Amino acid sequence: MWMTGEVELPDEVLTAQAEGRLVFFVGAGVSVDRPSGLPLFGALAQELAHLAREPYDGPMAVDQFLGSMPEEFDTHRHARNIVTRDDSRPNSTHTALVRLASASGSLRIVTTNFDDHLASAAINDDIVIEDKWIGPALPLGDDFKGLVHLHGSVMRHPRELVLTDKDFGRAYLTAAWATRFLLPMFQKFTVLFIGYSHDDPIMRYLALGLPSGTPRFALTSADSAHDVKWKRLGVQPVPYPVSSGDHGALVRALEAWDVRVRMGQTEHSARVREIVAAGSSLTPVDHDYLLDRLCTAEGTREFADATAVLSDELKTEWLRWLESFEGFKQLFDSKAVPETSAILGRWFCYTFLAVPEFHGAALQTVQRLGQTFAEPLFVMASVAVKKLARADSVAGTRWRAFLATSVRGFTAPTRSEGLLPRISSAEPTEPPSMSVLRFALRPFLVVKRRWFVSDSDTPTAVPDAEINWNGDEGLLTSYLAAVAQVVPPGDQSLGRALEEALASAYDLLDAYHGELGWDPLSFGRSAIETHQQDDIREPIDAIIDALRDFGVGAYATHPDLPEKWWQTRRTLFQRIALHLVAVSPDLDANAKIEWLLERSTLYEYGLKHGTYAVLAAAVAEASRDVQERVLEVASVGPDISLDIPDRDRHMEYAKYNLLVWLVAHAPAWIEATTALDAIQRENQFVPRTHPDFDRWMSFGPSVRQRPEDPLEFTAAIRADASAALADLLSGDSSERAFDEPGWDDVLALIRQTVENDASLGGVLWNEVLAQVRDESRRADMLRAIVAGWTNADLGSAALIAVQRTSTLVSDARAADQIGRFLLEQMQKQIDDAEDDSLKQMRTLAQLLWLHHGSTFSHAEDAEVMSMAPLYLNSWPGSLVFYWLREIDRRWRRNREDWAGLNEEEQESVVQLLAGPPHALDATRPAFASQLFFLFAADADFTSTHILPLFNDDDSAALVWHAFLHHPRVNDRLLAAGLWEAMVAQWDRLESLRDGMI
Repeated sequence: MWMTGEVELPDEVLTAQAEGRLVFFVGAGVSVDRPSGLPLFGALAQELAHLAREPYDGPMAVDQFLGSMPEEFDTHRHARNIVTRDDSRPNSTHTALVRLASASGSLRIVTTNFDDHLASAAINDDIVIEDKWIGPALPLGDDFKGLVHLHGSVMRHPRELVLTDKDFGRAYLTAAWATRFLLPMFQKFTVLFIGYSHDDPIMRYLALGLPSGTPRFALTSADSAHDVKWKRLGVQPVPYPVSSGDHGALVRALEAWDVRVRMGQTEHSARVREIVAAGSSLTPVDHDYLLDRLCTAEGTREFADATAVLSDELKTEWLRWLESFEGFKQLFDSKAVPETSAILGRWFCYTFLAVPEFHGAALQTVQRLGQTFAEPLFVMASVAVKKLARADSVAGTRWRAFLATSVRGFTAPTRSEGLLPRISSAEPTEPPSMSVLRFALRPFLVVKRRWFVSDSDTPTAVPDAEINWNGDEGLLTSYLAAVAQVVPPGDQSLGRALEEALASAYDLLDAYHGELGWDPLSFGRSAIETHQQDDIREPIDAIIDALRDFGVGAYATHPDLPEKWWQTRRTLFQRIALHLVAVSPDLDANAKIEWLLERSTLYEYGLKHGTYAVLAAAVAEASRDVQERVLEVASVGPDISLDIPDRDRHMEYAKYNLLVWLVAHAPAWIEATTALDAIQRENQFVPRTHPDFDRWMSFGPSVRQRPEDPLEFTAAIRADASAALADLLSGDSSERAFDEPGWDDVLALIRQTVENDASLGGVLWNEVLAQVRDESRRADMLRAIVAGWTNADLGSAALIAVQRTSTLVSDARAADQIGRFLLEQMQKQIDDAEDDSLKQMRTLAQLLWLHHGSTFSHAEDAEVMSMAPLYLNSWPGSLVFYWLREIDRRWRRNREDWAGLNEEEQESVVQLLAGPPHALDATRPAFASQLFFLFAADADFTSTHILPLFNDDDSAALVWHAFLHHPRVNDRLLAAGLWEAMVAQWDRLESLRDGMI
């Protein structure tokens, strides 16, 4: 955990302190800084050599050199005199250490120092030391409290000081009183060395005499931390920066650690509120602190309380942040969860699920983290949904349907393959168990991303959901076909099970989506009969086939079945009813068409193929009167909304398409031919290859209909990318039916396809450049590919995506999309190590500003700080946040070596702050909104380039407005200039909105 921006402490050390298992082992380095001013062991030896008028032997071990001093020279007495000089007093490190060691209970310090500064610092700070032990009179190593002077003390006779090699030998080898103390101490406690180097004699003796594998750590300079000697000593170095001999970073870390340990609930609650209120862009220190608090029940409650008063925007921001926290992700797993996760589950349910405005955000979380719930989450969600239903019945119905049918481990059906026997033609099939069959046919919801950017980019939008069955399509198909052979034709138990499966699927869709305006279950099935367009099969296809075959077999004894299914108003049931009528041997041609005309206008959306199948089966043999009725109904045309562009032409083409079909199946029908010729002369239409289909997928160049489903288009690209794009572009909007996709739908299809599989973006890009000659449409399609990459998990396609996107940088119309691409991808790669794609993203960001920064403009009367401020809704704002995320990414990867913004980052920030006035309306407040983060990352740079904006008449209103949206300060930031700017702002308060003051 990061204590300060300079020092990160291992979790093992913090845990040991919290559990009372930490010993601070203090060396001579602690007593060097003033006002202590005492020498290190080597410097002490040099002073003693000077007093003895002996040359100092540097290469010799210090303890050996001191042991070689003349016998008449009282080494121990002179050493004591040096250490006890009058001007030596405890320094800030002593004070920080005794405060820290006593912060979580009884003080427990071991020192090899002779001075009494630790005890004096404790007295000065009113800290009680329970016991004070001086070697060789030492306590039991595994059961002691207080201060232990392992090598003697100036408070005792000088001869007891451990100075020479003989002294060390007695302490560690012969008398071994130091070893007897240290062995059990190291076996029981975690030890943190402070003030030692890897060359100190004590470290050598410890390495020789102590068991390996005991947890030992040492706070040491960053330069020393990389020395391999630490590893040989069995000590894990904990680095801190030292500049020109200044060890202030160590003192700051100890003081921050002490503050952290001493924080009570009130202080913790206040700090959590402060962090949470400023948004989820966190410094490493705040990030680690918050994660640590979220691992405690108290901290988790503090987080929940702090988010309760946030804006809607910040609430959803923190929800997304939590989705990467392991304690929250555990809620979406079937295993038992700790109390902290359960608290977060309650927060999730009552802050999001139970609130109409946020229930879509909760479903987005489910979509991202999965539909498996831990038991506490499922129980709390089942209770919270009642509150949601009282406030919004539609939202309540949606969540209840999901909870009742689609939560894995509770209500979603498990895999059914084990329950359904595999069918072999050599083995007879036993009569089925209807309860098992109903289980295998039970549908559930799968929550997924929506197609369109405008929907999926909204953090509270309800995600899409589709119906699925938890079984293998092939096994289900073969089993249902075999069942149909062993039950009597028209067996009602089988029919009810199949009807229930399809009806339940529709009920789930209704409960989740409400009024959709189209039928996603029917959309994926081209024809009810076996058809080449339905080669890609799903479990629903097995159910449709079985219900169709059941209906055909039952028709003789249940002739009312088509009417029953027609009256359900469900498209698939109606399509199967049309199929039964079309293939029925019991109905003559007139009866089939009359059945159709009594129920249909011949133009119902979604029923075209079935309607045309009935006409194809009967129209040629129908009576003249019936044929006249068909022509009369056909001449009316479809019911098209008055809002549809070119409505009359769409209506004419729909009638033309139907007449083409009628003439093709009744070529001797003169009246139909005459009507077709008339409409053809008037409009110069071209017939479709497959008039009975609105969609047709093929991998040949003759296809005219556009695919509407990303899965179909993906399959076509993988089979033949060139033909797939040609097919997509082949339709002429003047010839298509009113219900076919338009240009915006084509672009949405491209975007969704690339978002689902980023690797297809490069393939499509090359084909667009090769095939599309219209510059406007080519640019539209390339921007659509970039939009797909924006939200995709790029993986190995990252470099290609950045390189291709870079080719659009000169296109002003692409600036917004490039800005979103940079920001979204940086957020996805925030924890990634440096690679070529990240490097080229930085280049792209610089080029974007270079090409368009000087020409960016907004309306002169635009309210740039409205509820939708310019800095959050423009590409210059996106570019600023991209750079802030890039700084965050690099900081996360280089915490130990962090030295502030690098040259590239500094230059980019300076450029963004030097643009034209309209661009500055976005860039300045964007940077100001993240002032605390920037100051923590590089105080000097931020003080020079960002803080002055807060005290400048031209920029103050904008930057204060953005900053006050999520304000956060500390003493250093105030002292650096923010306090002065705050005072000056009092004279400009009228420039701020009331809600910002």
